[in-house]
Amino acid sequence: MSADLTLALTLWTADYLQTRTVANRPAAYYESGGTVFHLMGSHPSDSRVNQYFGAGMIAIAGSYYILPKPWNHVAMVVVIGSEAAQVRHNLLLGVKFRF
Repeated sequence: MSADLTLALTLWTADYLQTRTVANRPAAYYESGGTVFHLMGSHPSDSRVNQYFGAGMIAIAGSYYILPKPWNHVAMVVVIGSEAAQVRHNLLLGVKFRF
């Protein structure tokens, strides 16, 4: 597995853990707007979060292996950039990683 795919999946997993934290503490956090919450709702269930992030993980890994070089690496850079920004944003709001 390449370093860029590993980093993309690691950041995706960090976002997943933060999203589960938000979903399990609806009184502490309220999400509004954004594409994800149009798909999952403002207070998604664990099941919905698991389905969304599981499908996303398959899509990320699948795109890496399906796309030809160098496009597979370009796709990972896009994922890394967007997920790093999201995880950072969540951390600045005080969203922790809960296992």
